[in-house]
Amino acid sequence: MIDTFVFADSGGTKTDWCVVTANQKKFFRTESYHPIYWNEVFESKIAKFWKEEVNLSKAKLYFFGAGCFNSENVRKGKKLFERIGFSNVKVASDVEGACYTLFGSKKGTGAILGTGSVMFDWSGSEVTKLIGGKGHLLGDEGSGYYFGKLMIHKWNQNEFSLKQVELLNEFSFSNYISMITKSNEKERVAGISRLVSEFNSEFRDIHIENFQCFFDSHIEGRFKRKISVIGGYVSHNQDLFRGFLLGKGVELQKVINEPIAYIVERIMLLNE
Repeated sequence: MIDTFVFADSGGTKTDWCVVTANQKKFFRTESYHPIYWNEVFESKIAKFWKEEVNLSKAKLYFFGAGCFNSENVRKGKKLFERIGFSNVKVASDVEGACYTLFGSKKGTGAILGTGSVMFDWSGSEVTKLIGGKGHLLGDEGSGYYFGKLMIHKWNQNEFSLKQVELLNEFSFSNYISMITKSNEKERVAGISRLVSEFNSEFRDIHIENFQCFFDSHIEGRFKRKISVIGGYVSHNQDLFRGFLLGKGVELQKVINEPIAYIVERIMLLNE
């Protein structure tokens, strides 16, 4: 008998979780569960964690993850969670989770602007078109990570104004960059947007360049005139993004920072 539901929205840098029982909903965050991390050490670590967290034999897991759009990773993910003790497992792409979040059973065009930036068409029941998903080394335009890459490039190429350099020196930006070669590189790069958020107006041109890169690679020539998006970076800069898109003839309909609560709500309704 199922008495616990476990939900996950996993990206390239973090995973948001919700454990639902009859008495409560518990939200928390862990490291990314992206398929690139699936090895014996990772499996041993999460097995210990989950055996202490819930009664796995009575839990149903809904895992929506970046890197899980192809059937092979779906199969591997299902096997992984079954090996650590889950007996009732659904693994799907974070794109499908985004579709549930943004549209439910209605049609729409949406995007994830994060580590794993994509744009997609949703029929109301399945993804019918997917653009992007090239990974952080080749893509992720429009994300906090991509903004961080632009900032690092401009710093190394001495492209900042004197005022921008003065502000970045207040954050010891050169020391911050030197730490990026260490652990959690993607998280540190993405964190640059938060580092300078207090002075967003001074770095408006870099945000616009980031949005332009997303537009050119995902929207231009595809005649998408209404989109809804998910992502913390775009949520925190949504007025700027909305104005940018409006200038391109595109309407930004909905912006959601973190989809986990919406995923829980929609899927729990299906289980009632």
